[in-house]
Amino acid sequence: MIEFNKECLMDILKNQDYHFYMVIPLIFIGLYALYIKKFKYYNPIEKQEWDDRRSNVKRGNPPPSYPNGWFRVCHKNELQIGQSKFFKLNGRHITVFRGEDGIPYALHAYCSHMGANLGIGGKVKWNSCIECPFHGWSFDGKSGKCVNSEHLDEKQCTHHTYHDIKKMTKGSDNRYIKTCESGSPSQIQKFHVRQQNNLIYVWFHAKNVDPYYEPFEINEIPYLEDRGETADYVNCQIQEIPENGADFKHFEYVHYAWIEILFPWIKFKWVPKDRKPTDKDFDEVMRTHPNKKVQAFSNKLFDKYTNEQNKTHINNLVLDAYLVFFDKFEFYIQTATVFQLGSGTVFLFLKFPLWEAVVVQSVTPVGKFNQLVHHKMYTSWWLPYWVSAYLLAGFRKQFISDKIVWNNKIFADKLTYNPKAVFDERLLNWREWYSQYYEGCDEFEKNQEAFDW
Repeated sequence: MIEFNKECLMDILKNQDYHFYMVIPLIFIGLYALYIKKFKYYNPIEKQEWDDRRSNVKRGNPPPSYPNGWFRVCHKNELQIGQSKFFKLNGRHITVFRGEDGIPYALHAYCSHMGANLGIGGKVKWNSCIECPFHGWSFDGKSGKCVNSEHLDEKQCTHHTYHDIKKMTKGSDNRYIKTCESGSPSQIQKFHVRQQNNLIYVWFHAKNVDPYYEPFEINEIPYLEDRGETADYVNCQIQEIPENGADFKHFEYVHYAWIEILFPWIKFKWVPKDRKPTDKDFDEVMRTHPNKKVQAFSNKLFDKYTNEQNKTHINNLVLDAYLVFFDKFEFYIQTATVFQLGSGTVFLFLKFPLWEAVVVQSVTPVGKFNQLVHHKMYTSWWLPYWVSAYLLAGFRKQFISDKIVWNNKIFADKLTYNPKAVFDERLLNWREWYSQYYEGCDEFEKNQEAFDW
């Protein structure tokens, strides 16, 4: 038995006969490092140019364009301490900034003094406040209240407005400008913010109701690593994207695999089933599976992420994928256990025989018929980065197949259904479930201000 010590190691380093056996592993390590660098973060951002008129013109007879719920704003790394950003999304203009305390905040974008944009040129101060770039008024991200000193005293203001800016007629006091309120703090709207899954979410509600469900936290799964994301713009009404999961029949028609083109005797088969946690037959339908490992995997997810607070805001789908040879022999590939959470987020938990993956789909309305869709992928830490990149690229390829349809369709509010077809029944049930996120949204959109710049 060879005993290694310092002298032995020095002899090996000096002996050229051993150099070959030392260099070859180093070369492989170096090549693998380059491999990781190339494939570690797959992030294609589609540089899509769209006609603004096309993305805002009404298509068909759709529901409101800006539903209630949590929506992704940006990646946490895009917002450093002391940094502020301006966003147009979900029918609002907001400023998002990270305070000196490291916490992200979101406020109405415009200063209540003279309308300057706080997100462009605003300075972060006093842990949780942002200072207007025009006159130095400061607003607390925790409340939206205006403060004017390092002691965070509220600034007392008097509000004024034109009597009738369109007609420019004098009021009863013979003035064009009138006082609206006296002695009230010049407060701007504050939005609820969460930082989870390395993402920043903002809560929007047409009636300014507080959040009634929370985003899932994927980062707490110890054996998963963030491996990359994709981003695409889609021109359609927001509901049509998450609705895709409830449209079972399109899977076999749109999402065939490239292998079917090369080898016609190989087919791709999808076996879906879906229920809401509040359905009486949920356990009977969703908690059973022919593969016991998959059954245990899905049931663990149902127990972990569903609770009394959020169960009315979840719609679940279990989707099995098989390869079929000669229309006879089936081989199991994977199972996706899907959680549609609220109006803008979908979590896909993928169970493969040798590894696991999670895809987080975030849909954010940036216009009435213009959605920014991100897909973030987590995989088992032992999976090579190039495999993760390949999986994400394949996932996006399937998404693009849907996108071609979405970009060129209208919203069909009146559909012709086969009442005896279970697939049509599930789609109707899904639409009924999603409609809860439009509370007050129609009135909000009618009353919202129009910004043209």
